[in-house]
Amino acid sequence: AALALYQRVLDDAVLTERPGLWMHVAARAAQARLTLGDTSTALGHVATVRRLWAAKFAPFDIDRSDVWWIVVRTLRAQGDEQAADELLAQGTAWLQQTARDNLALDWRERFLHGHPGNRRLLNESDGRICAAFVPTAAAPE
Repeated sequence: AALALYQRVLDDAVLTERPGLWMHVAARAAQARLTLGDTSTALGHVATVRRLWAAKFAPFDIDRSDVWWIVVRTLRAQGDEQAADELLAQGTAWLQQTARDNLALDWRERFLHGHPGNRRLLNESDGRICAAFVPTAAAPE
């Protein structure tokens, strides 16, 4: 039912006048398609999100961290690890800079780790960094 609603909204031409809402709906449609295993259609929605980001639009009524998470998951499902890692790095850098530049020290931890979407994105980033530094078994002598 949600997917049909997302598609109806995406088909509405007036959506182009509301790019933040368009980004929100495209991200949620990608998430729904990915859940159904339809990676190809999900990637089409993610392409819309990425075009809107490139045009410097911000999502409406959905957290940026949730949009990043959906895009990263979709790219990983397609096997595009490099693009997923690049967007993950952009997302975590944005979260950290936003916290540093806009929040008092007392609030930073809650913003970064108290919000489920932000925490999920940062944990994914930490996991990728840790995995990159796992030593391989030494070759036998």
